[in-house]
Amino acid sequence: MSDLRITTPQMIAMPKLDLRGGGEQDASGGFASVLSDALREANGVQQAAETEARALAAGRGDALAAVMAVSRADLSLKFITGIRNRALEAFNEIIRMPV
Repeated sequence: MSDLRITTPQMIAMPKLDLRGGGEQDASGGFASVLSDALREANGVQQAAETEARALAAGRGDALAAVMAVSRADLSLKFITGIRNRALEAFNEIIRMPV
């Protein structure tokens, strides 16, 4: 019988964003750098899910680990998609502003 691992919401890997206010840019490059890091981390979560799914399909993996990895990847994709949608909404709002 396989180990049953209990996962709390804090254990689910999500891209870590630090969107602190303030007009100054720090040495990390600002919002573009934060967004790039989040995309890179989301891509890593997607690749880990693919690796787990392939291992399960080959008979070497754990079903629970594969389901958790795919769930993390799904949440990560939804998170990044939400950021993209918000950025597009903000851009469209700026475009509609009268000059």
